[in-house]
Amino acid sequence: MAGKTMVEINIQSTIINLISVFLMLALAGCAMNRNQKAVEMERLLAASGFKMRLADSESKLAQLKELPQRKLVAQNWGGKVSYIYADASDCKCAYVGDEAAYKRFQDLALQRQIAEEDRRAAEGDQPAEMEGGGWRFDKPW
Repeated sequence: MAGKTMVEINIQSTIINLISVFLMLALAGCAMNRNQKAVEMERLLAASGFKMRLADSESKLAQLKELPQRKLVAQNWGGKVSYIYADASDCKCAYVGDEAAYKRFQDLALQRQIAEEDRRAAEGDQPAEMEGGGWRFDKPW
């Protein structure tokens, strides 16, 4: 590192370390967000009547890994439709449900989405006021 002073080397090293820490935190945040979403999905599936099936052997785990991961998919077995949510990395399980469980899942997911939208709208509520002589709801008429 000819031509660089110790101060320049220390600054460069500090910048590289800060970038590394930032990237590690960003990746950890993504993984945590993904895991949180999986846990929330599994709770919703269980509340809908899906049954959790553990991959309690190597052969079951291998079969589980062949399924689409963390996606609810329909499977037709012997003319009967089942819905499967596989998670081979965290819970090492699959959630399996029938048509009725899937319908309850859709209803609960919609209710949850509406509740989340209502919560966000309530958090963002401010006293209604329009500029330029518009309505002011924070004062009596």
